[in-house]
Amino acid sequence: MHAEWDLFHSCASLENVEQVCLFFDQRGSDPDKCCVGILFTYSSGWQEALGQCRMGVSQTAKFEHPSALHWKEVNLADGISGVMVHVTSADMAIDVPDQDQWQSTRMIGMVTWWFNCGTTILSIEAEDI
Repeated sequence: MHAEWDLFHSCASLENVEQVCLFFDQRGSDPDKCCVGILFTYSSGWQEALGQCRMGVSQTAKFEHPSALHWKEVNLADGISGVMVHVTSADMAIDVPDQDQWQSTRMIGMVTWWFNCGTTILSIEAEDI
């Protein structure tokens, strides 16, 4: 495999998440910043990190009691591909101008975050019922 396609990955459950903290790339303008990492805090107090969660370095946004995760793949001018992420709760709807380009999932299943210095990919695997 070519070195530019070597990707790191991490995964976490979407179930029993009490808080989501999104970490943003410094490029772009709000709310168009790419997400570089996600920190989930579960009802047990346990935490799982996906991607680059640079505490005290990256801009963050926290969401309590999430009900859904929304994401969209984007290509930046410098050839880097990233992902934009929004979180909604029962009392907050997603508010984006181009909703048809976004993918959404309820907080069930597993999320996998693949990344390297030029690529970020988010994928969801639903739990078998």
